[in-house]
Amino acid sequence: MKVLKRLIIILIILALIIFSGIYFYVYLMINDNHVPYIKYIEKYSEQYKIDKKLVTAVVKVESSFNEKAHSHANAKGLMQLLPETGEWIANRLGEGFKEENLLNPELNIKYGTYYLKYLFDLFKNVDYAIMAYNGGPSNVQKWIDAGILNGNDKNYDKIPIAETKHYIYKVKKQYNLNKKIYDVYYKNNTESKFKKAFKILISLG
Repeated sequence: MKVLKRLIIILIILALIIFSGIYFYVYLMINDNHVPYIKYIEKYSEQYKIDKKLVTAVVKVESSFNEKAHSHANAKGLMQLLPETGEWIANRLGEGFKEENLLNPELNIKYGTYYLKYLFDLFKNVDYAIMAYNGGPSNVQKWIDAGILNGNDKNYDKIPIAETKHYIYKVKKQYNLNKKIYDVYYKNNTESKFKKAFKILISLG
């Protein structure tokens, strides 16, 4: 009996930790003052004609809104861009490039959003653009040519790069969460943000 009670207490504590973590993210998502990067996401999403909820999902999965994030592969900043990718983007935009630019929140979001839109225009498919952002456009094209990706099947378990396979599912899950958050936020502008956040959590089921 004592073991059962202890197990129940542990499960309750874990549930509270998970709940509070989700609530904190939801609150950040709907409170611009707590996430200054949102204004950059909105600015460049509008400029490059891509869904801001998707860009926000990529930022969340890539860096959890950590502008100083630096991966073992040397990807940097909020949207985890490699220096060579950043330089390629800067050249296309007719801008000068320095590697430290990738740690500038606005420039990182500008470049990452531009690149995401470029990939979407290249493949005409949101899922493929997400995969290409992680695994590279040449790999995605190979998978299309090999029949691993066919445009209709949403099961991506056959993707040969494990990181990219997990990445597409993580970003899509976050993207769907963001849609729910924005849906509740914009439909209930008269309610407090605290109340909205709880409504969103309830809607997530």
